[in-house]
Amino acid sequence: MPSWGEQNGLSEQLQVHALEHGGVLVQYNCSPGCPQLVIKLENITREYDRGVILAPYSRMDALIALTSWGRIDLLDEFDLERIEEFVSKNRGNAPEGLR
Repeated sequence: MPSWGEQNGLSEQLQVHALEHGGVLVQYNCSPGCPQLVIKLENITREYDRGVILAPYSRMDALIALTSWGRIDLLDEFDLERIEEFVSKNRGNAPEGLR
């Protein structure tokens, strides 16, 4: 799935809505930029037909935040296995399920 959002990322309303429906947010914060990281994260999110959203999020201290309904994992470096495990365990687990 391609990146959603603009430079500042998704609105909080869209974030909550995505989480309610079982989505997993993969957000990153790197300034002035991190094109190699974004490419790696895009490659992961493209593996899923729905329910995994990639977006920047400048209001966090971590490099990467993985968020699902009721869960969050903060990463200070790229970890493919940890990201894939989080998505696998949490995608679709929410009050309204994955649509």
